[in-house]
Amino acid sequence: MENLPENLLLDILSLVPARDLICNCQLVCSQWRDLVDLPVLWKRKFRKRDHDSSPKPLAFYIFSRLKKNLIKNPDGQDGLDSWEIQTPAKGHWETEELSVEDSKSVGEMLSPYKMSNFGKNVEDAPVQLYCFAARNGPCSKSQLITLKDEGYWDELMDEARPTIEVKDWVDTPN
Repeated sequence: MENLPENLLLDILSLVPARDLICNCQLVCSQWRDLVDLPVLWKRKFRKRDHDSSPKPLAFYIFSRLKKNLIKNPDGQDGLDSWEIQTPAKGHWETEELSVEDSKSVGEMLSPYKMSNFGKNVEDAPVQLYCFAARNGPCSKSQLITLKDEGYWDELMDEARPTIEVKDWVDTPN
């Protein structure tokens, strides 16, 4: 199977049940793991599904594969890169490193988010966290996120209607 063209292998994998793709096929080899992670495979599965059945179970697997933080630089580790700042004359944004103690307590709170690939632990590495800090008055910042650029396609968004949450790290002065 290693000599099969990638397109043919994607066609074959698109016929495999979603649960088997994630729980079994991903473990076969690195090529299959990479193919299972491709949005194009999930698009093919979504288009081939039985239209009389609910899209919810398949949508769950598709969104699980696409699940990632869509906000660029959500914690300010890269300063204000990727953010458009809309600030009144008085206020301004800064970024600050959290103390090691604060990083540990926030790290424990975030432990459920340190998971990827359905339960495989991401390597434990020392975590240094950052956050945005509003100084000298009210501040606002924004990012434009184009869901299509992130692997979400129109039909999926129209039929599955996923819940979208937006979060970033902000500290406010005492």
